[in-house]
Amino acid sequence: MNDGRVRLRPLRISDIPFMHKQLRDKDILKAIGLTRPFTGSWFHLWWRLRKTLIFRYAIEADSRLIGFIGLHRLMPGISAELTLLIADEKSRRLGHGARAFTLLAQNLEKYSSTRKLIVRVRPDNEAACSFWEKMGFEMRYDEYGMHVMSAELKFPD
Repeated sequence: MNDGRVRLRPLRISDIPFMHKQLRDKDILKAIGLTRPFTGSWFHLWWRLRKTLIFRYAIEADSRLIGFIGLHRLMPGISAELTLLIADEKSRRLGHGARAFTLLAQNLEKYSSTRKLIVRVRPDNEAACSFWEKMGFEMRYDEYGMHVMSAELKFPD
């Protein structure tokens, strides 16, 4: 999936050292709601991502890996939870996350894969809450100290 500025491609095992490094950064961990760094090997991380995320895509901008987006807890035709991370700090707040989300959402709508997307956001992560609101997500409820937000997808006629 590509929009000319951002490309989503399947996450490869060769991307895992980059992700492994990012999942040790305290700011990134806080942003995605984790309290401890990932301590396993990069191979363990690869296995964990393959087991957890049904669809996993690397996000590239200017042919550089900058983050990833993935779906988990998929209930076909009903809902899925979404994880999006722009790990490269210099690539944040440039619209890459919005473009990656839009590409994925358009693909899900095209193939009628799911009707609702759900994200979980730490309440103190105001940037993420604002981002998801701009993407059309609405606050639903709090669960285990996380805001649960959702958005309905539109299917083609």
